Amino acid sequence: MTLAALAVQVEKGRVALPSEYEVVQQYHAMRQWLVSMGFEQYEVSNYARPGYRSRHNSRYWNRTPYLGLGPGAHSFDGKCRMWNNPDGTVGMETLTDADAFNELLMTALRTTDGLAVRNVPEGQRERLHHMMQPYVDCGWIISADNRYVPTAEGLLHADGIAAALFVA
Repeated sequence: MTLAALAVQVEKGRVALPSEYEVVQQYHAMRQWLVSMGFEQYEVSNYARPGYRSRHNSRYWNRTPYLGLGPGAHSFDGKCRMWNNPDGTVGMETLTDADAFNELLMTALRTTDGLAVRNVPEGQRERLHHMMQPYVDCGWIISADNRYVPTAEGLLHADGIAAALFVA
């Protein structure tokens, strides 16, 4: 069933989604089981045996430039995102400084490597330290070695944390 088909089934009342509480309990059970089997969590929804992280997906989370070739392919050079449309035309967007910063927050805080302060523009560092403190205080983020790293519980809140730190 596709996501769109599932949404229709939920809307019609034919399928009930689990409660937030159930989702969180399932997340913790899954995480505990995978860790007990020797897997490490390296992104909100990704686990691997040590040394076997997805190199492909890690490029997106690290904002590493990549080149896509062929129909429907996407590319990123660090500042611009380009894609090949099905009709043969090419689409392109240039990220603003705010877009690039927000994307950095969103991707880095979804990983167990976290956000290296050296990657944050100097003009944003003091604001980031101030705004990150409540998440450090509640145990969702660990501040160490000039890096902000989400805890297992913090990964559940990664998107919300990043969104709260976004700049306009």
